[in-house]
Amino acid sequence: MRAAQLFPLTGVGPMAYWRVYPSLRLPNGAPPGSFGALHPHDAYVSWAGETGAVGVAALLVGWWAFARSIRRTLAGAPPAARRLGLALCAGLVAVLVQGLFDTIGIVQMTFVWIPFTALALAGAAAGLPWESELADGR
Repeated sequence: MRAAQLFPLTGVGPMAYWRVYPSLRLPNGAPPGSFGALHPHDAYVSWAGETGAVGVAALLVGWWAFARSIRRTLAGAPPAARRLGLALCAGLVAVLVQGLFDTIGIVQMTFVWIPFTALALAGAAAGLPWESELADGR
């Protein structure tokens, strides 16, 4: 939280927390250069400290736009497509909840969750066979 307090508007810069950590370190904090000094162990504190109010506002606007888009898209989707979309959203929410406790979820979200979500959504958009089509033998 100290990084966000010292750099409220822009933060310290993406992935730059380790640079300011020595001056923010608590007396019993992890030694500079250790794994614990690379980032705060909370995704939201990390976003606030690294991107400041500008980055957090952009993140919230992005989530808001995503939620509106998903809501609008799922409203007219067939039931099987709606279940797929909601399952993907549930996985994303689980990663965001996990981010309350550690930033490892950010790595998972960036390098694992987003590509697999993109593949699933591309497959759904391309017309994966749904249960009704499978039952008909198509």
